[in-house]
Amino acid sequence: MQATATIKVLGIEVVQSIQNLRNEIPLLAGKETVVRVYVRPTDLPADMPVKGTLELRREGEQTSEAASEVDFVLRKQDIGGDDPAFVAGQRRVFERSLNFRLSPEQIRAGDVRICLKGVAPSLQGDPKAVIQGDDLGVTFVPGPTLRVRAVGLRVRDPQTGDVHAPKPGHFKSLKSYLERAFPVSRIEWSEITVDAAAGFEPPYSEGTVSMADPGPLWQKKFDIACAQIMAIRARDIDDGGVDLRTHYYGMVYHPDDFFVGAVSNVPDTPRPDIVGIGPAELEDGSYGAHELAHTLGRMHPGLCGGQRTEDPAFPASYHGKLSSADADSDHLHHGLDVGGGLERPQVLPSDEWYDLMTYCHPLWVSAYSYKGMLERLVEEEGTVKPPAKGGAGKYLQIVGTYNLDDNKGALSYVFPVRTLSLAPEGPERRVLVVGLDAGGKKLFESSVELKRAAATDLPHNSGAFQITVPAPDKLSKLELRVDGDLADSRSLGGAISAALSNGKGLDELSTFDKTAISVSPPVTSPDDPLLLKITWPKLYDRDLRHTVQARLPGQKWQTIAVDITDATTDVVLDRRLVYLPAPEGKRPASVDVQILRSSGFSETPIFEGTATVGLMQAKGESPDR
Repeated sequence: MQATATIKVLGIEVVQSIQNLRNEIPLLAGKETVVRVYVRPTDLPADMPVKGTLELRREGEQTSEAASEVDFVLRKQDIGGDDPAFVAGQRRVFERSLNFRLSPEQIRAGDVRICLKGVAPSLQGDPKAVIQGDDLGVTFVPGPTLRVRAVGLRVRDPQTGDVHAPKPGHFKSLKSYLERAFPVSRIEWSEITVDAAAGFEPPYSEGTVSMADPGPLWQKKFDIACAQIMAIRARDIDDGGVDLRTHYYGMVYHPDDFFVGAVSNVPDTPRPDIVGIGPAELEDGSYGAHELAHTLGRMHPGLCGGQRTEDPAFPASYHGKLSSADADSDHLHHGLDVGGGLERPQVLPSDEWYDLMTYCHPLWVSAYSYKGMLERLVEEEGTVKPPAKGGAGKYLQIVGTYNLDDNKGALSYVFPVRTLSLAPEGPERRVLVVGLDAGGKKLFESSVELKRAAATDLPHNSGAFQITVPAPDKLSKLELRVDGDLADSRSLGGAISAALSNGKGLDELSTFDKTAISVSPPVTSPDDPLLLKITWPKLYDRDLRHTVQARLPGQKWQTIAVDITDATTDVVLDRRLVYLPAPEGKRPASVDVQILRSSGFSETPIFEGTATVGLMQAKGESPDR
């Protein structure tokens, strides 16, 4: 047997989610990276399994190496023929290239020269290999962060009495897909499960439903859930526990009643306050990723399932897939799922996989969508800044719903804030929030932002909205007007208004601070929810609304219920707020809980306590009091 074999390097492709042979997709520092090296033997006595060694050089630094992950077989039958066609075939099958997964240290920001340093036979007695080929220079650039807070909605089915909520695997599936597919250096992820707002329950549609036309019953339920997610987000942002650039996404699980996903709007500027809701899924996370991509401004190209064409810039030559069908071999983009855990990497051929924004299957992020999302995320990172905070009581956050078909709507959530919403006033003055004094004099009028006309797949006759309005001292009443008609109003109720006019504060209006609160421990299995049980005072004014927040000691408050009254006696306390994470294990931990009481126009904390599983006491009180 001869002493050496010669192999030729035909190309080096550095891929994180999608790439072409020209390496034209930006490489993001910190994002999982696989280097694919395409080689061909020029002389070889027989098939030979080999291992490869990659060398990476940075100016002024010591070189580093990476070893190929699995044995690669050099095949005698591959000698000769057309090199571009050969590489095109190799790119479609992950096992037909030498593959190297880079370490975190190797994907730092900066310029890197990459070359195939060596190929060694896996079997004793096989010849050594001589390498012919050039190295490759690439640049890893600092990439953006995608901030996501996934909110599971815990729903009781009125027909069966069963309670359904997303399971840990549903959250994991979405997070994993975003990490692998999206153009980000890191995911800043958090998750929580809360009780769904009143009225959000199955059935979610009239029975016949499609993604393009989910129907009016679905729209009503969707608007209720959107408003709740918007209110929770506004609370979390205002309390300083959540970055203003965080995207909130609601997840709904029901084994028999599918909830069609959508977003509150598709923004044409950086708007992380846009929320989305969709079904919890275990398959691959692409459904939730599709909705989150909408919050980054991505629109439908108009493929499959009755989808309307919304994005005129989507390349026609893609035919809804990952790359242009007309591209030459060097410019053709293939997707690569880098895998993770037990999942092996997988090539996603551009002519077999569809762009994430279609309704087709299977789905991955095309070159066009990848670059578009990257551009928007970079914009969010640099331009979305917290506005200057006003003093307490200077602004009110209004979250509500509207329906332009019947001129109805609701002021669903009203509470004082210091942080202004990112939502601007709408140019169309069809939905207005009006502030009045006690005599009915108009103090302000703010126009609600309606849905973007270009997002044609979104029902435009109704929706959920959010807006920050001023809170002048004489404000006594808020009105929601839809096309001139009074749809809803919120005012200081009789008992509250009378007490305030007599010089009393909200903290004097009830004995709520003596309320006993307890936390139920799990009973039958570790999956049982913990319920925060609230006992309300006997003398109670229904105009009072309450927000419940919880936190592990030393952390930021997390909102777990908004705008509840004495009709709510149990509030789910997410187990993530009670049990310590690894490495401590799922050991019960103390958790702080506070309740804020609000008239809508002003607010005061009226309960604060520390709990362990099965026990809670108000600060300063004994456990048995």
